[in-house]
Amino acid sequence: MFDEVSEELEMSYRPSKLLVLRSLRRLKGTWVKENYKADVNLLYEGNALLHLVCEEGSTDFLEVLLNCEKCDVNIADSHGMTALHIAAAIGYTEIMELLILNCDINLCDSNNQTPLCLAIQNYQKPCFELLISCGCDIDICNLDGQTSLHIACITGHVDIVEIILNTNRCDIDKSDKNRNSPFAIACEHGCKDIVERLILNKCDINTVNIFGHSPLHIAVRRDDIEIVQTLIESGCDINLCNANKQTPLFCACEMGICSVVQLLLNKGCDANICNSDGLTPLDIAKANGF
Repeated sequence: MFDEVSEELEMSYRPSKLLVLRSLRRLKGTWVKENYKADVNLLYEGNALLHLVCEEGSTDFLEVLLNCEKCDVNIADSHGMTALHIAAAIGYTEIMELLILNCDINLCDSNNQTPLCLAIQNYQKPCFELLISCGCDIDICNLDGQTSLHIACITGHVDIVEIILNTNRCDIDKSDKNRNSPFAIACEHGCKDIVERLILNKCDINTVNIFGHSPLHIAVRRDDIEIVQTLIESGCDINLCNANKQTPLFCACEMGICSVVQLLLNKGCDANICNSDGLTPLDIAKANGF
């Protein structure tokens, strides 16, 4: 396809992707229409013509391509990204509206990310809302085992989290490859508003990851007193132990976070529990010079 274009334009060299696209646009799509035998799906430097058109945001040219019988709207580039991935990441809703009529909205790229994931990562809210309205799968996991809700908690966009929760289509407690739930991720990133919304939606506040850390362990280690208070007020188990049989109190004593230590003691945590080495929280505090 691209070599044929260079011949048509009498170029003595192999043109760049952008030059080919601009040259074709200058021809107003007539070459593509007339040369119906041309393979519009051939990859050039990892991209098909469809990818370049979507990257440029050219709706008129896209319509020409989509009218070609041979155009594969689901073709992937060298990174496994489809035209829909590209449009969602950049924020071209008009391009997406044309593509969605014929494409698979749940195809994954080489990182196993859907167009929805890319829209969330790049905070392309209109694109995100369009995909949601089209019934996309919200719980597809990327290579890290993260769903769209995990990603929204990482980016810290409360409005995106609310929309996902309001669909009633997500698994609110789904774990990633480290067994972190979206709630644990929100605690790790200090997103108090998201933490509160997940609690309102009845998430499990006592999940533990592969290290045995609960959301309370995570919040304590971040010295995030507001989230610690929110968790305790919401009824979390303050005596859950991690893989080393240490409660959140151990973490606070190890780091010398007096405000959290006092809060946990006031809430009745067990101060005499021993970890896997037979040490109490007081022993840990002394060992660390507190």
